[in-house]
Amino acid sequence: MQVRMLFINGKWTEPISRDFIEVENPETHEIIARVPRSNAADVDRAVAAAKAAFATWQYTPLETRVELMEKVLASMKENRGRLMETISAELGCPIRIAAEMHTDPFLLETENYIRIAKQYPYEQKRNTAVVRLEPVGIVAGLTPWNFPLEQIEKKVVPGLLAGCCVVLK
Repeated sequence: MQVRMLFINGKWTEPISRDFIEVENPETHEIIARVPRSNAADVDRAVAAAKAAFATWQYTPLETRVELMEKVLASMKENRGRLMETISAELGCPIRIAAEMHTDPFLLETENYIRIAKQYPYEQKRNTAVVRLEPVGIVAGLTPWNFPLEQIEKKVVPGLLAGCCVVLK
């Protein structure tokens, strides 16, 4: 059984809260992992780290953000089998369903977010003014259990591409 930590400020850290949630495979009833429940102090620590990172991340050039997200996508593709196995165990579904409904569509969606980020008109000239779209801050993502990769991907990928930082629970 795996015991998870929190990923805060670019590294795996012990949670302040010592309360954990057991992740059960609904097909076999096996406990496959324990994840931190997290408390207000854990969230405050993550938000503080995200706010500090936003001070510089918002100025990271789009090309750099796209390059980094392309590396994340390449890693997701390289680890597609592990993603499918994890999702299969977490949801108690066959590997084929984990691939067709819970993994492959969101790899394609990540590619699409990257394509959109490259082409998006971040600056528009209007008569005597210029409208420039800029990052606004921290994205807070709370995800349900039923589409684990999708719910994460839909918050983290566009948020980071837009120049925002993300706190995901």
